[in-house]
Amino acid sequence: MIRLLTKNDARQYVKLRLESLLESPAAFLKTYDEEASTPQLEEEMGEKLVKEHFYTFGSFRGEQLIGMITLQAEQPLKIRHKGNLLAMYVAKDARGKGVAKELVQVVLDKAKQLGLEQLQLTVVSTNKEAIALYDSFGFVTYAVERNALKYKGQYWDEEHMALSLR
Repeated sequence: MIRLLTKNDARQYVKLRLESLLESPAAFLKTYDEEASTPQLEEEMGEKLVKEHFYTFGSFRGEQLIGMITLQAEQPLKIRHKGNLLAMYVAKDARGKGVAKELVQVVLDKAKQLGLEQLQLTVVSTNKEAIALYDSFGFVTYAVERNALKYKGQYWDEEHMALSLR
């Protein structure tokens, strides 16, 4: 089951978020240490889950959160037609079962409902599975940012991808 997350989901969201940062450190802007050391992390994440113009969806196996994705609808007038796909992650033991594809589809449906015309995302260039997933929905790479991320002396490139919803 996939549904919009609420403040009541903050504890499970934080648990999965921290797992994502440990499991896929190159895929996210923040590091595990940065996030885990945030005071009142659960409260802060609970507020982010209900932030206006952000829609965070979760995939559940029973009561357990196993996947997440966020749609950010832009608000400045000149870019209000666009949205950003953010913080996509599926728990390691839930992969290969179509969860990621279902999450992306839910975001596409919400974006269309909101009247968005274009979705954008960034993905680490080495994450070939994620790139293949986004390709399957019609996202196209329009730029590659070399050395976009740097952590402990290692660099990662990021692909900037977009999908027209018109």
